[in-house]
Amino acid sequence: MRMILIFIFPYGLERKRGMLTVRDRSIGFGPLARALTVGLLMFGVALLVACGGDQDTPTTEAPQPTAAAESATVAGEGATPSGPPIQVVATTNFVADWVREVGGERVEVFGLLPAGGDPHSFQPGARDVARVADADVVFTVRLELEAAWLEDLLHSASADESRIVALGDVVDPLEFAEAGMHDDHADDHADDHADDHADDHADDHADDHQGEMTVGRLLVADSAEAHLSVIDLSTDDVDSGVFEVAAPGATVYPSPTHRYGIVLARGPEDDDDRIHVFDGGVFLVPHGDHYDLVQEPVSRHALEIAEEQPIHYVNTYGWTTIFADTNGHVILINEQDLTDSTGDYEPIVLEVGPQHGAALVISEGHVAVSTPHPEYAENPGFWNILPEGVEVRTFGNELVFDAGACSRLHGESHNAHGAVFGCWDGTLFLHAHDGEYERELIPYPPEAGEYGEFAIGQYFGHHHSEHFFGQSTLFPGGECCVQGGVWLVDVGHGEMSEVFPEPSAAAAFSSDGGTFYMLAADGVLRAFDAHDGELIGTMQLVDPFEMVFGSPSPAIVVVGDMMYVADPNSGHVLGVHLTHMEIEEEWHVGGAPSSLAFVGVADSGGAPDQGHDDHADHDDHADHDDHDDHADEGDGHAHHHHGTHDPHFWFDPIRVKIAVNEIAARLAAIDPENADFYRQNASEYGKKLDELHAWTREQVSAVAPERRLLVTSHDSLSYFAELYGFEIVGLVIPSLATDVEPSAAHIAGLVDVIREHNVPALFGETTVSDKLAQAVARETGATVVQLYSGSLGEEGSGADTYLGMVRSNVERIVEALK
Repeated sequence: MRMILIFIFPYGLERKRGMLTVRDRSIGFGPLARALTVGLLMFGVALLVACGGDQDTPTTEAPQPTAAAESATVAGEGATPSGPPIQVVATTNFVADWVREVGGERVEVFGLLPAGGDPHSFQPGARDVARVADADVVFTVRLELEAAWLEDLLHSASADESRIVALGDVVDPLEFAEAGMHDDHADDHADDHADDHADDHADDHADDHQGEMTVGRLLVADSAEAHLSVIDLSTDDVDSGVFEVAAPGATVYPSPTHRYGIVLARGPEDDDDRIHVFDGGVFLVPHGDHYDLVQEPVSRHALEIAEEQPIHYVNTYGWTTIFADTNGHVILINEQDLTDSTGDYEPIVLEVGPQHGAALVISEGHVAVSTPHPEYAENPGFWNILPEGVEVRTFGNELVFDAGACSRLHGESHNAHGAVFGCWDGTLFLHAHDGEYERELIPYPPEAGEYGEFAIGQYFGHHHSEHFFGQSTLFPGGECCVQGGVWLVDVGHGEMSEVFPEPSAAAAFSSDGGTFYMLAADGVLRAFDAHDGELIGTMQLVDPFEMVFGSPSPAIVVVGDMMYVADPNSGHVLGVHLTHMEIEEEWHVGGAPSSLAFVGVADSGGAPDQGHDDHADHDDHADHDDHDDHADEGDGHAHHHHGTHDPHFWFDPIRVKIAVNEIAARLAAIDPENADFYRQNASEYGKKLDELHAWTREQVSAVAPERRLLVTSHDSLSYFAELYGFEIVGLVIPSLATDVEPSAAHIAGLVDVIREHNVPALFGETTVSDKLAQAVARETGATVVQLYSGSLGEEGSGADTYLGMVRSNVERIVEALK
């Protein structure tokens, strides 16, 4: 079966509706034991090479710190580095480059992989074993990049597993879209696959975008009627008003894995306020080595909670947190416990005092919660009698950390790094560091307005995004209040900037956190690059509408490649394909649909916690349950449940920033006296990575969208393709590894694809033989362009640093395709 990955790059604008333009200082070996061990290992390595090992380049230390690294060191000199340097081993030379940038003079880095070496097939020597044995920390990519040799090396070095850092585990790696192809070849079914590959099914594959499965329903609440409607996405059946709820104008949210829909109903009478729970009926259950899909009707769950004014809703770490204002109750519902309960389920309820408050589970067993204004009970409806600060408490309501003042608090969200809260004088960022909590206040910039006339009161975050977005509120003359523009909040650099001057009626992140969508009163959906806030596309989604407090406005959720829109003005729910850039579905539910949530399974790997593409949170705050809901399983990187992952994340500078921050955190944990030094260097290098990302986008813009077609030596450019709008149409070696032998039938199918799409260039790699690529090029008339893939270039090549490597690759790709 031929696999074609399609990534559409938003380009240009179209107005028509539906178009979206402690290191252990012991030696580890005694002198005699070390001599014997190293001698035996050298003998073993000599035998390996003599028996046909293809590593004929001696292992050399990676290049010395570049000028860029030296400048990074200077940037962090305020920390006054002292003490013996940290001994670091990096499995690849580009990771060694990152470590030098972060560690500067405080680290001695030994890079195992020489310039031009292939990380897939590299064979370590005796010196490598000794270095690993003595290292304070070993930074690896993992994700099976070094699978052929790393485990043996670590075993030989008796390496402490706690000192091994797998950077690939922290960057949310992409799933290998062509795992099926790889498996077919491994099982000698290449010919059958090549026949499938020769079939023309590009359109089908585009619809199946990376094999993603979405099975489920939409639960839709109405602004005028006290009921819930259900749309079955598999059959397009619509059951309007099938379930009653306590009051009209309810809001509906997904549980962390989207198994359940949770409805918050608030009405004018005392009995109108309820928390309803509905079982979506679509979920996965384990069955041996796979999972079975269960599809049952939507049903009302026995759990129903009577609380007055349940308003703020957040999903984190497998918990749903709901704040009920009138009684000051924090209600904690654990989804797994709810599923496993055979009788009545009792949620945890914390009493924190009446307030228009906010709360979220910030780590396992801890809740970040607002602290009430002392005058709230007497003036519950007055706009400036809002919470006064933030505390971290246990589930038993014991104080763990006082985050201090946050006057007139309103709005909260979170991502992988921590949580933010909206204060009168800035954004409060609360995060855990070395097991302790820390707070930082990011002040509002002068251009936002005078003190007391501007605040951000609604935040949107995503587990995969470095930044937050916020909806501002203006207080002219100190009086309440007018909605202002949308701002990007960079908690890493302590900065914020306005990205759009008008207010948002609804907003959501894309499933991967790379794009932020907002819908304004003109009915236009705008797409912003979540990395820098740049506007990258627009579409006329619905007719213009008025934004009036108390009146319904459209709501949006994102599930995979789809956005679903509840439009109260038309009585319709729309399904927008974000890749195809058009409205594909339209369901008439009647009434005034104003809130919706997806319940079901949305994933490509068949793992149990699958509905993670929707990031709806309270009051349009975004949730991040795609990772958080797995924390209870004891796996901090639960995405590994999904199967084979692509290790080549270094082709995405944004993910590299995450890896660099992880390096800084690990070095700081080993050397806490110089923690600020590492963090400052990581921050400075992060700015360079942002500049690299912006430069790459600018260069890529010179290539017309229809010419952004990639044929590569092996599957190494998926991150680049996804981030910059390219389509991978063929692979010479159909694998993430470089040692798979393609069949003749596969090569024949590849030739057909290149001819069919008129691809002008094949992109080889400096670490992979280009004999096959050259043969294909001769057959098709395409040219072969060499890229730096798994290794930096030799010193003086211009690609001897990570930044140089990426720039060199981008220049070559653009020149070949434009």
